Amino acid sequence: MIRSLRLSSPTLAAVGALSVAVSGGAAAGTVQTPSHEPAPAAAATALPKPPVTDPRDAGGKLDLRAAKRIGKDRSCLISISTWGAWSSTILEGSNYTPGKNRLLVLYDLNGDNRPDLTGYIIFVSNDYLYLFARASNGTLAPGGGSRPTPSSVAVPVCRPLLGLETIPTHVRVAFESVNRTHRDRMPNRGWIPLRFP
Repeated sequence: MIRSLRLSSPTLAAVGALSVAVSGGAAAGTVQTPSHEPAPAAAATALPKPPVTDPRDAGGKLDLRAAKRIGKDRSCLISISTWGAWSSTILEGSNYTPGKNRLLVLYDLNGDNRPDLTGYIIFVSNDYLYLFARASNGTLAPGGGSRPTPSSVAVPVCRPLLGLETIPTHVRVAFESVNRTHRDRMPNRGWIPLRFP
């Protein structure tokens, strides 16, 4: 069963730095960039309780556990947690290029049940995580994020969509992780709808 995330429109006001690479097509990536845009007065809608959850079923350090909204601004800041603690270096990569272990945000922008953009959360250096993204029309600005706990990361999932030529009105997301031979998806099947105000 898919639980709905009620999220507001894209912008980022995250603590720290977190970047994701977004590409167009069926296996693309998402980008998130720190933004200093003010949040509108009544833009945020809280996630329903309980948050989206996933069973302890994949193994590895990035076995997904839950996702919940932690911010009330337009960035749709989401905390993605795992069943165990992990070091940021597990997601080590370089600008726009993830390493062998991956934590992704998948976006379905047209309702065809395939990812149109994929966001890669990458640890670059100096304890900074970045969300880099690329679209068919070029590179989207990188976005910042943080590590609220040793077993979670906070990502402004709506922010990358502002860089697209046409901002979608219907967006669905899913989260995916790869740690060595362990793969996990949350939700296991289906998508989490995002609502823009």
